[in-house]
Order: sequence, then C-alpha cells, then structure tokens
Amino acid sequence: MYSFQMRHHKDTPYKAVFKEAMNRIGRIYVPHELKNKLGIMYEIIVQIDTDKKYLPMKGYITTMKLNKEYGNCVRFKENITELGEIGYIYVQREVLEALNVNDVLAVRIDTI
Repeated sequence: MYSFQMRHHKDTPYKAVFKEAMNRIGRIYVPHELKNKLGIMYEIIVQIDTDKKYLPMKGYITTMKLNKEYGNCVRFKENITELGEIGYIYVQREVLEALNVNDVLAVRIDTI
C-alpha cells in the first residue's frame, strides 16, 4: 500500500481539488458533499493498493479500473459497481509498477 498526502488546491462550484506535491498521483476532485461527510478540511490522505482488503476500512474506499494510458501515467476510472464519487485518478507508472498493479486499483480517501 502507498499513502499520499494531498493538500487543498482550489474549489470548483461542485468539487474541491486536492493535489500531491510530488505529482505521483494526479489531482483528486472530491465532491463538496463527500468532503463534508468525511470532515475534510485542508488535507487528505489517499491510499492505493491492489485490493480493497489491504486498505483500512474507514473513509471513502473504491475500486477503479484502467481507463487510458499516457506516457508516464495511467488513468483509472471508478468501477460501475461503486458509488462513483471521485470519477478518475491519474497514477504515475513507477508507482503502479512498485505495487504490481495490472488493471484494477483500490483507492481510499480520508482525513489525516
């Protein structure tokens, strides 16, 4: 499991945008309703692994499938069976290789 600390970057009318300093994962767009439900203020923790069973059972947990590949990163989209709160996540290839991720990624978002 890898954990990334992300800080509030900006707000859009419907979502709060968080980004990670080293850009190992792309910006996360969290709907204001989910942000309020989780009690998120300025920072979040995003944890990724190959399966939900490896993540702590707290916060927002989802599975995502490979959607599109780019030069140095891969875009994952939330599975149709999930709530669908965050939509997409972009992850650097080196992070995916270190985790040995193929097509499916488990993601957890919570307060720090």
